[in-house]
Amino acid sequence: LRNLAGNKRVNTRRTIMRSDRRFPGREEIKGKTKDRMFNLAVIADVSGSVSDKELAVLLGEIKQICVMTNSNVKLVQVDTKPYPPEDLKKHSLTFHRKACGGTTLNPAIDMLKQHKIPFDALVVTTDGGLCSSDVNAFIGAAKKVIWLVSQDCIMSEMTQNGMEAYRVTVD
Repeated sequence: LRNLAGNKRVNTRRTIMRSDRRFPGREEIKGKTKDRMFNLAVIADVSGSVSDKELAVLLGEIKQICVMTNSNVKLVQVDTKPYPPEDLKKHSLTFHRKACGGTTLNPAIDMLKQHKIPFDALVVTTDGGLCSSDVNAFIGAAKKVIWLVSQDCIMSEMTQNGMEAYRVTVD
């Protein structure tokens, strides 16, 4: 995630697991580590083809990203039209699906631009039932894209031009 999304150092904290750079032989002096913050945006496919169980697993992966990076992400739900962005925090307990229609992910990029949300990388959760024109719209976005797909529907377009696709298993 760090290689794909880039990172911004936020603050430093002391840790006993790392030795001090200036005095490496002195074990009583704690070293420093830097926390990082990521500017991530998430586009969640909430169409009717994505079951509630699949959506829960995919958003669970997004919550793990929030916990791992110690940052909040902006979530845009989309089926045939996008819905306004909302904050997804690591302590968020509930999630309400806003729609249950068809699948068109293109307008979500315009929604992020309309609300002037800065992001270094984009995480897209879907079941993989997409048109190739939908995937090609993300190539034109000029941002790094991570695809989280809940079924065995990873398209060849999802792994082109620096985009990466991962299958998330649903039990």
